[in-house]
Amino acid sequence: MGDLLNNPTARARVFRLDLFQPVSILWRSSFPLQARDVIYVSNAPLYEYDKVLTPIYRTFSIIGVAKGTVPLTLSGGSF
Repeated sequence: MGDLLNNPTARARVFRLDLFQPVSILWRSSFPLQARDVIYVSNAPLYEYDKVLTPIYRTFSIIGVAKGTVPLTLSGGSF
């Protein structure tokens, strides 16, 4: 292990924490971070599906409003 910029043969260490597991939450509080460490936080799997489905839903909603088959409502009221 070592400095990846100055030593091309050094290896990076990658850790993965599942914060849905209670032991991971306890372990992260004592996780050693050093200067120039990189932390990557990914999206929850459900959010990945939401990123795909939301534009599809909005497209069909706009088409439905344009055709008049879906009523346009705003804050519980209607136009």
